[in-house]
This record gives sequence, C-alpha cells and structure tokens, in this order.
Amino acid sequence: MLITDIHSPSDLLSVALAAADEGDNYFARCQAEMSLCANEPSAAVFKALVESERERQRMLRNWAEAENLMATEGISPLEWRDPNVADTYDAAAVDPIRSTPYRVLAMFAHRADHGFRFYSYVAAYSNDVATREYAEILAGEELERASLVRMQRRAAWHAERARLPQQPELNPANVASLADLLCVATSLEHCVGIGLSHLIAHYPALSHVALASTETLDDIQSLAGMAGVCSEDVAAEALAIDESCQARSHSGSKSATLLLPLYADLDRCFSYYDALVSCTEDETIMLQAQQFAFSAMARIDLVQEAVLE
Repeated sequence: MLITDIHSPSDLLSVALAAADEGDNYFARCQAEMSLCANEPSAAVFKALVESERERQRMLRNWAEAENLMATEGISPLEWRDPNVADTYDAAAVDPIRSTPYRVLAMFAHRADHGFRFYSYVAAYSNDVATREYAEILAGEELERASLVRMQRRAAWHAERARLPQQPELNPANVASLADLLCVATSLEHCVGIGLSHLIAHYPALSHVALASTETLDDIQSLAGMAGVCSEDVAAEALAIDESCQARSHSGSKSATLLLPLYADLDRCFSYYDALVSCTEDETIMLQAQQFAFSAMARIDLVQEAVLE
C-alpha cells in the first residue's frame, strides 16, 4: 500500500491499527528471543513495548468508535521508507547477544520518529481534508512517544555506562611490526578465553568457540616466540587490556550477563584486526591480521549459533 492509497480517515485508521498490531507481534517475538538467551534486561524492555503497542491499539479503537470510523478491510502494515534514513538501525537492538535496554529504546525512538515522518507526509500530501487532520494528530502522538522514549533512553545509557566497564582504547596505527600485532592479539584473545571459561557450564555449545579460540591463541604464541619484542606503546595497550579483563573477571557477574561482554570482546578483536589490515603498509602484518580477523568473525557466528541452540 502506498501513500496515495490512503483516501480517507478509515484508511488511515486501518494503517495505524495494522502498524500497532505488527509492532505488538514483532516486540513479542523479540521478547521471547531475549528470554531464550537469558538477556532479561532487554526482554523486560520489549515486554513493556508490547504492552505499549497493545494500549495504543485500544486507544485507536476507542478513538475510531468516538469518531464513528470503520477500519478498511484487508489493509496490512504499510511498507514505507524515508529515503534519507537507514533501515538497519535496529540490528543490534534485536540481536539477543548484543541487545541492551539502551539499544532497544533507541530502536523504538527511531521507529516513533519514522511514524512521525510518515504521518506528517500523509498530512502534507493527502487530498482529503479530514485525513490530513487525523494524520496531524497521529504525527503529534508519535512525536510525543519519541520524546518520552528518549528520556528513558538517556537514563538507560547512564545506567549501562555505570554497569559495564569501559574498554581501553586501542590504536592499530601503533603496530609497526609483527611483534606488535602479536602482543596485542595475545591480550585480546586471552580476554576472550576468560570470558568463554565463565560461560561454558551454562552454554555447553560454546565449547566449539572455546576450541577455536584456544587454537588461535596457540598460533599467536607460536609466532610470538620468533617475532621479537613489541614497542612500549603497544605493550602499554596490551597491559590495559589485561587489567580491564582481570577487573571484569573479579566483578562476580552472572553467566547470563557475560554474554554481551564476550560478544563485545570478539567484536573488538575483529574490529582491531580489520582496522589494522586497512592501515598497515607491511604485507606480513596485513596477511596475519586478515587471518585473525577471519577467525574472530567465524567465532562471532559460532557464539550466536551456540546461544540459540
């Protein structure tokens, strides 16, 4: 259904109801997936969003009854995209491993903004006066929802910063030799290994990831024996990784809450190796970093598969 297919307030009501119903079903599926992966903080936020969408359906039906509007039969959720806005915004929010309350709320604020733009577009271009008036009302409601969720999102952001330790900053440009790469890689992979050791008992399928990580670390240590000594700057970065990892391992976090840090550690490995491939002028470093990046990406996929088993 296109914008030009909305000819009356009944058509507009039907689209709004279908959107709320689609949101209800979508958020309910996300809630179930979060619970399956023991991501209870995000599951709780998705549950609240389900309740919000159901309340919106009730309000729309009450409004339709008060205005004597009848929903148009056969209208499904509208496919409409703003060409200036990316449509992959919610990828991290709905990933059971990467999802956090902040990311879920950010996704919902984005959807509310999208709804506001859609209804504003209808209000601007509809040929029917009543449809334009109702579209303006719906646009205003979406704007209010977006504003409210942004306040909640800010609170979630501060809560997450206080809860999750900040990872040390790494600069791939500091790598001037294979020894430098192997020094940082040893610390990065050691951190991944510690994270896996805390999770194996809860997620036995992660044993495949642990084996792959052990093999990668063995390869790194074998190469390091012939690569020489790393620079002071790189040694400082490796030490910062080790200290950050040690502090987290002593925090007493439950196994379920360690999934996100594990994913973040693997993602950090991939991002670091991949950035090094792009910035180094040394072919040996580039080829080795490519191999490590491939390994990290493969293990990210394995983690997702293992958690969802």
